[in-house]
Amino acid sequence: MTLPPTSPDTPPLPPAPSAAPEGLTYGAAASAPSRDTAFDVFKGLAILAVLLHHFSGATMRQTMPGSTSRFGIAFLNRGLLFCVPAFLFLTVFLLTRSLLRRPLPVADFWRKRFPRILVPYLLWTGFYALWNVALGITARRDLLRISRWEFWLLYGKANFHLYFLVIVLQIYIFLPDLVRSFRERETGLSWKWIAGATGLKLFASASLLLTLRASSLGHLFQEMSFVALLGVLYISVRETGGWALSRRDGLALWFLLALGLQVSEYWANKLALHTVNPGVMAYSYYLPILLAIWIAFHEAEFRAGWPRSRWILGPLTLIALAGFTPVAMRMAQEQPVNPFLYQAGYWIYTGLACLWLFGVSAGLATRWRAATAALAFLGGYSMEIYLIHPALLALFTRAPFHGTVAGLALHMIGVTVAVTGATLLLAMALRRANLGGLLFGR
Repeated sequence: MTLPPTSPDTPPLPPAPSAAPEGLTYGAAASAPSRDTAFDVFKGLAILAVLLHHFSGATMRQTMPGSTSRFGIAFLNRGLLFCVPAFLFLTVFLLTRSLLRRPLPVADFWRKRFPRILVPYLLWTGFYALWNVALGITARRDLLRISRWEFWLLYGKANFHLYFLVIVLQIYIFLPDLVRSFRERETGLSWKWIAGATGLKLFASASLLLTLRASSLGHLFQEMSFVALLGVLYISVRETGGWALSRRDGLALWFLLALGLQVSEYWANKLALHTVNPGVMAYSYYLPILLAIWIAFHEAEFRAGWPRSRWILGPLTLIALAGFTPVAMRMAQEQPVNPFLYQAGYWIYTGLACLWLFGVSAGLATRWRAATAALAFLGGYSMEIYLIHPALLALFTRAPFHGTVAGLALHMIGVTVAVTGATLLLAMALRRANLGGLLFGR
């Protein structure tokens, strides 16, 4: 079963992106926890959703299409699709807030951020290429094929979850210019949007350039046209966003504008761009990225209004989930669906879920510290868990399961507990061995 390109079948989480915020707290209470605690709760909820999504996906593949067990597991699996946008949302929020507090020249931002993601990405790409060969998932001869390494590195395909680091690298390319233009209410063109658009394209077509397969005039024209269209999309975000952030109409207007840009991206890609693997392109995630930017610019306003808005966002998220579930279930049952209807439901549900989860995490960290300690602990190791757990999941699920529905449920629970526990122990050991900076960018 293959999902539409902007919502991959096995969505992973992004790395913890930002240094610790400096001594701020939620609310006015002196006893409120640091924002790090609330962010760790957010990451803990999101990483738990990632783990359950991956485990349920692995279990679902062992059920028969149309069976009751397939339906139940698919229902859980589809409801957890918010985990990818949620981690992107928090990544962009923390980066944007850091840039607002401590503006950096673009070159300094890149020099500081890129190695923290690029080095672990290269190391884990090599590890998973070898690991999948050892498990028989990948043919040994693929290790000697340059074209396979190009594909793995450019699209994050050495393993299903590594593509997310490619998206984060793309965000690093354009976010500093976008935040600066929003902050300074700057309009007009800049060389940085050209660099951002070109960088995005390089992630999708560098294999052609490396192997000189884009040497013909036709291919070169296609490449230039693609970059130009990406530039138009980026300028649309840059110009519209700068205007909208200065208005007082609130989050609802911004959500609609971001959704409109996301829809425009979808049709631009479908009708003109025809991107290979659009799910690894940052512009496929306009909505969570732009929502995170709005929250970073209006955090105090969002916090002040949360006691009221939670009673609106909560029901809206549930309504969006109810609307998205039928088409998502048809997809999971390998039945034909309208791709745009699927994407629209996915965007609206996951966008609202990101906002709701962001608000709820603060309340949980403030009022239920003991209950959320485990979530915060998991969130503190989210990067390590993200990178390690797919290797153990592949190891634990190599043999197919045969048994009753109840047995399958117990099997899924057992694998979930075993893989999560082993992953966490290994993550703690690697961090204590002072390998966090090299392997996880921490």
